[in-house]
Amino acid sequence: MPGNAGEAVCDLTRGGGIITVQDGGLFPIGPASCSLDLAASGSIAVQPSASLQAVADAALLDPGDGEAAEVIVALQYTFTVTGGNVGDPVPVVVETSLSTEVTGSGDADFTNLASASLNLYGLSAVGGGVLSAGPRILACSQSPSPLFPQGCDPDFAGSLAFTMASGSAELVFMQIVVAASADVAGKAAASIDPFIFVDPNFANASDYRITVLDGVANSPPVSAVPEPDDASLLLAGLGLMGAVATRRSRNGRLEMPEAARPRGG
Repeated sequence: MPGNAGEAVCDLTRGGGIITVQDGGLFPIGPASCSLDLAASGSIAVQPSASLQAVADAALLDPGDGEAAEVIVALQYTFTVTGGNVGDPVPVVVETSLSTEVTGSGDADFTNLASASLNLYGLSAVGGGVLSAGPRILACSQSPSPLFPQGCDPDFAGSLAFTMASGSAELVFMQIVVAASADVAGKAAASIDPFIFVDPNFANASDYRITVLDGVANSPPVSAVPEPDDASLLLAGLGLMGAVATRRSRNGRLEMPEAARPRGG
């Protein structure tokens, strides 16, 4: 996929991976999606936060001719850290959740697969070449047999911590691949939702800031925002604490991994 862009591609395949119907393609930064009836759908959101989602539901297809559904969704964008003196080492955190899920196949010839990955790369400059590969997270689910020899967990909810120099740029590359076979009524789903910030435990954290380019939002995941009732209670509690205290005083193309397609019968 090209730099600072997204890709959403939905495929229906037949007879061992031959694409019969396809939707989607490459997109500039912004909301994007692909959809083939209810059997395959994928979406890219950049507001109010960056996120990817994809579902392949081959149970809706005809199992008689080895049909399968596959979705690839990917997003790539850059961000910089600024403030202080150029070259200052700044601890940066990417908080993210990756979720994957598949239905059980029970047939070694027809695999259901869901994978989600988030990769970070150091850049020579905004729009420049890749200098280094940073940390990455991979989550995956597959049935019936492991297609990832190294193994991985189906879900991840946590953070990647690394150090950037002030004035430098980093690239975020996120990708989801889901694939399912109609012969086993397969279903696969995955999602990714990142948030980038300067480590608040850093003594000089307030001197630096993250700037995400190309109109991509950099906000906490929606799941981290309190529900209205919770938010009201929180504000009320803070107001009470404030009253008590007053009385006392006072964010070329990278090559995407090859998608593993289900095999037709």
